[in-house]
Amino acid sequence: MHRAGPDVFSKHPGYAARIKAPHKPNMPKATKRQDEQDLLRNIARARRLLSESARVLVRAKDEAIFLQEICSIAVELAGYKLAWIGLLRHDEARSIEAVGLAYDQYGVFGKLRASWGDSDLGKGPAGTAVRSGQAQVVQNLHGANKVGNWRPLALGPLHQAVVALPLRIEGEAGPVVGVLCLVAGQALAFGTLELELLEEVARDVAFGMSSMRDRGAQLQTHAALRLSEQRHKITFDHASVGIGHVGADGRYILANRQLEKILGYGPGELIGKSVRAMLHPEDINLTDDMRARMHAGKTDFFKTQKRYIKKNGALVWVALNVSMMRDDQGRPLYDISVVEDITELMRADALRELEHNITLQLLVTGSASAALQTVMRAICEFEQWDCARYFEPHEAPDVLHFFEGWSGKDPLMAEFLRASKQITHAADKGLWGLAWKHGRPAWSADIGLDGHALQNTLSQRHGMRSEWVFPVWAEGAIIGLLVFNSRKTTSPEQSLLDAIEAISAQIGHILRYKKTAEAQRRFRIAMDTSADMVTLIDPETMRYLDVNTTACERKGYTREQILTMGPHDVSDVSREEFARQFAQTIASGGTTRLVNTARCKDGGTFPVEVLLRAVKSDGRWLIVAVLRDISARIEAEQTLRRNEARFRNLVSLSSDSLWETDSEHRFTNIVHGSRFPVSSRLTSKIGKVRWDIPSISPDLSGWAWLRQTMDAHRPFHGFEFARAGDNGQIDYRMISGEPVFAEDGQFTGYLGIGRDLTPAKRDEARLLEINSQLEERVERRTTDLERANKELETFSYSVAHDLRAPLRAINAFSAIVLEENQGKLDPASVGYLKRVQEGGMRMSELVDDLLDLARISRQPLLRQDIDLSPLANKSLAALAEDDTKRQVEIRVDAPMPANCDRGLLEVVLANLIGNAWKFTNKVAAARIDIGMEEHDGRQVYFVGDNGAGFDMSYSAKLFTPFQRLHSHNEFEGAGIGLSLVKRIVEKHGGTVWAEGEKDKGARFYFTLC
Repeated sequence: MHRAGPDVFSKHPGYAARIKAPHKPNMPKATKRQDEQDLLRNIARARRLLSESARVLVRAKDEAIFLQEICSIAVELAGYKLAWIGLLRHDEARSIEAVGLAYDQYGVFGKLRASWGDSDLGKGPAGTAVRSGQAQVVQNLHGANKVGNWRPLALGPLHQAVVALPLRIEGEAGPVVGVLCLVAGQALAFGTLELELLEEVARDVAFGMSSMRDRGAQLQTHAALRLSEQRHKITFDHASVGIGHVGADGRYILANRQLEKILGYGPGELIGKSVRAMLHPEDINLTDDMRARMHAGKTDFFKTQKRYIKKNGALVWVALNVSMMRDDQGRPLYDISVVEDITELMRADALRELEHNITLQLLVTGSASAALQTVMRAICEFEQWDCARYFEPHEAPDVLHFFEGWSGKDPLMAEFLRASKQITHAADKGLWGLAWKHGRPAWSADIGLDGHALQNTLSQRHGMRSEWVFPVWAEGAIIGLLVFNSRKTTSPEQSLLDAIEAISAQIGHILRYKKTAEAQRRFRIAMDTSADMVTLIDPETMRYLDVNTTACERKGYTREQILTMGPHDVSDVSREEFARQFAQTIASGGTTRLVNTARCKDGGTFPVEVLLRAVKSDGRWLIVAVLRDISARIEAEQTLRRNEARFRNLVSLSSDSLWETDSEHRFTNIVHGSRFPVSSRLTSKIGKVRWDIPSISPDLSGWAWLRQTMDAHRPFHGFEFARAGDNGQIDYRMISGEPVFAEDGQFTGYLGIGRDLTPAKRDEARLLEINSQLEERVERRTTDLERANKELETFSYSVAHDLRAPLRAINAFSAIVLEENQGKLDPASVGYLKRVQEGGMRMSELVDDLLDLARISRQPLLRQDIDLSPLANKSLAALAEDDTKRQVEIRVDAPMPANCDRGLLEVVLANLIGNAWKFTNKVAAARIDIGMEEHDGRQVYFVGDNGAGFDMSYSAKLFTPFQRLHSHNEFEGAGIGLSLVKRIVEKHGGTVWAEGEKDKGARFYFTLC
């Protein structure tokens, strides 16, 4: 261990008390104050490092990234000149491997070989700190002797003092696994308090490393965060500033003057006021759960931060620490609230957080535009400003051009940004000129009243009131202006100006770096993603200087191989010819285009189109050669010519025509098929617009529709028109067309086909004439049929009338004979006369049935939606009334909806149910079923019974008039009822059929369309 001296000392228990700021006798007061301020700044930077390292620790997941971030924070935020973290390697040399490094401006640590062994390489601060397990401090690198191979560190003028802190992963007794080294820019920089804070940083770093190496990293990280927050809150929140007692009803019962001052009330005005009524709406329920736990005895106090609304409506942030006063039995009496106004602190923290977040985001953004967007959005949202713009000079150094902007979702602000892109601004005028000239922020609370502010019409039109202008610096020069605007009148506070000024300096550095990187990246990406082969050639050595990926892949060489060659090595063109072409390109100052053959590594060749351009770099000429493989283009051109020839041959063999127009719809080409009518081959159409050529049809509106369609570049199909042909006859045509667009989307015209409709139109006219004649014939035949029907009806009536008179005479005279000769005639004669009477009656019934059949055929159909169940029940009731002695089991489904003629369906059901009633007369246990089923998606109605049934082989005779399957002696009837059923069902568009078995019953089905 090194002994403590004026420039080198070690840190160990008991020694801390002796490590103080160096004593300088007879020191002037101003120098003493300066040293005190330096000491305070050093302590502040250590605290910033401690605070920020804790934040990094919370979100860290990867050890290497975590250690690098610690180094970056130490330099960029805390202000140390250099930060280095090394991990111990258990190799032969016992080396310390650098895993984190920030701002190694002189390349010292890039060359430093550090060791933790007891050797010459291990005698520096890092090795000594590892072996001793104690912090090692060198207060003056330029004057210290015992720094080992760390002497090169003193070569940098900014490297004055260094501290090496061992990293233990398991607490104070744990093994040392690494070392954290920090370099300060002034000698005698590290005092006792700063060193203690830095040792806390080292413990946090080691804790983070241990946590990330352990499977429980997440839990340990959270524990560390909670511990850090607890230390902060205890230190920060327990200051007795404002004190208030709050009763169980949530109202103040006592408040001190400081609390009244914080909340803006006069003496005694807070008493009886509701605490919830003074809270910000978003914070009203913030502490409900914590208060409930405290009242339940699960915690003694709680603390938080809240927003209160002051008496004058202003917002105030407070740090709130609440405990409870209880009585002797432990019952709650009232809450004791300790309140501290932290509005300014929250503002300062928010600004630091803003600056910190912007710094981090600037480091990870990918482009200059993205970096500016990040900064402008963050600042505008933080201050609730409306928009931000960034202007920078282009060619003229005194004229500023719009480069990037940001605004919220307000359409007016978006329009303001769009308009800003069209303007330029003189760098020496108004507020902008002040900022540009003096290099300091300039602002105006109301640009309409400020003589320094240029009140232009653009700002007036968009309602701008306030404006803030911040210069952006890079490498000691102003490179642009960051301009913020608001529609409110307001002035920025000094802390905000300082924060944005610091941010502007960061922006300048990042912008310069990113623009340079972007230019290089865009060039490299453009080369490597180009489908063309891009090469850079030195015309003096005739060698390639650079080639893109496409050139390597297409020619079959690696980049290293092709960079040893020249263009003549991979082409059929000689070195001399290339030299001549390069010289010609340089002399002309333009571009040279030529076609030659490229040669691949495997000996294959392919045609290329070459574009040569000369550029000057660092005083010498270079040739940029862009080669494009035109094999596919040549093949496509040949294929196109072949296809076009085949297409024209096909067109010439067809009966159609092909037409083309330009973007103004003028005919440019017309190709007629060999079978296209000769009279219509009007080559005079070339150069004309279709609707300007005289036509017979359509009318003007029809041609206007076609013109509107083509002007809109929409396809059309089947457009018909008629024109007078060369032979004096009318020619009918139909055309279809599709718009044609170039590769860039530009409309170039139409391509379409035409078809001769003249034969079809003539056939159509002939067909119309035939249809007209056919309609006349149908009308005549319909008239004849109606006349025949009327004659048939008259005949039926005459037959019925003529037959009824003789039948009535037969029946009447038979009755008279029987009545007047009663008892005089023998039984046989009486039987004969009765048979005559029965025959007459049957004949009369047959005549009535025939008339019904004829009448139903002529009766119009009146459809309606009805339920067939009531009709079925009506027929059954009539049958039961006529035959009261019958006992029949009856089942009728309900409902049975149908769309039909009610009267005709009543006839159908009466006949079917009557048959079922009749043919079950001889069955002891008669049964009749009436219902509805669904067959193949159709509604089918049925009437079934268990009566006499029938033989299915005779089913074809069932619906024929007067065809009976049973004798009249077995079952009475005329044989016309089922014929009526069939006629009515078919009149409805339905069908009827039957199923049955002799002596086992029958079932009749019918449908209604």
